[in-house]
Amino acid sequence: MQYFLIVLLLIVSYLLGSIPFGLVIGKVVKKIDIREYGSKNTGATNAVRILGFKLGVLCFFLDALKGGLIIIIVRILMATNVELNFQLGMIKINENINITITALYGLTAVLGHVFPIFLKFKGGKAVATSVGALLAFAPVIGMLGILVFYITLKMSGYASLGSLMGASTSLLTLIVYDLFMGKGDYGVLYFEYSKYNWANYSVEVISVFLYVLIIFLRHRSNIDKLNKGTESRFEFEDEEN
Repeated sequence: MQYFLIVLLLIVSYLLGSIPFGLVIGKVVKKIDIREYGSKNTGATNAVRILGFKLGVLCFFLDALKGGLIIIIVRILMATNVELNFQLGMIKINENINITITALYGLTAVLGHVFPIFLKFKGGKAVATSVGALLAFAPVIGMLGILVFYITLKMSGYASLGSLMGASTSLLTLIVYDLFMGKGDYGVLYFEYSKYNWANYSVEVISVFLYVLIIFLRHRSNIDKLNKGTESRFEFEDEEN
C-alpha cells in the first residue's frame, strides 16, 4: 500500500507540474497565447515580460506551488506519522523512508512543467517549479537561490544568468550543508549526513542536481547568447499590451 501511494503521489505531482499557468492566465485575462511572444514558452519569466509584473508574479507563484505542493502534503503527513509511530518506537524508520522520496516529488513536478502532457510535452524552463520544490523541502537553500537570482538580475539585467547562478548556488550549498554543516535541524533537512543514511543524502542531492541540470539544458540558447553578448536584458512589457 505504501509503495502504491508513493507512485500515485509521483503521478499527481507530474500532472500538477503539467498545468501551464502562464498559458491559462494569458488566455483568460489577456486573451493571448504567450507562446507566440517573447521567448515563446509558458514559463514565469516570459509571463512577466508579456503579461506584466502582477500577472507574471502570479504565474511564478502558481508554478512554484506546483513544485512544492505534494512535498508540503507529504511533510505534513510525515509529521503526523512520526508523532504516531513515536509511541511504537518506530520514529527513525518512518522518518528515513519519507525523506528519501521527498525531493523526487519536486523532480516529477519539474518534469511535468518542462514536458507537460497537456501541451504535447513542450513547456517552460523549470526555474519557478524548481524554486517551489526547494522551498518546500529545503527552505533556507531555496531562499538563498532566490536571493542570488535577484542580485544577479539587478547587477547584470539578465534573468537567464540569474536563474543559472541561483540554481548553481542552491546545489553547491546543499552539498556543503549536508556534508559539513548538517549537525542540526535548521529548517533545511530532517537528518544529518552519516554513513547510515548515505542513501537519503544521495537521493536528495541527485534530485537537486537534476533540477539544476534541467535548468541549464533548458537555457542552452540563453547561454549561447550570453557568450555571444546577444542575450536580451530583462524588461517588462507595457501593461497596455
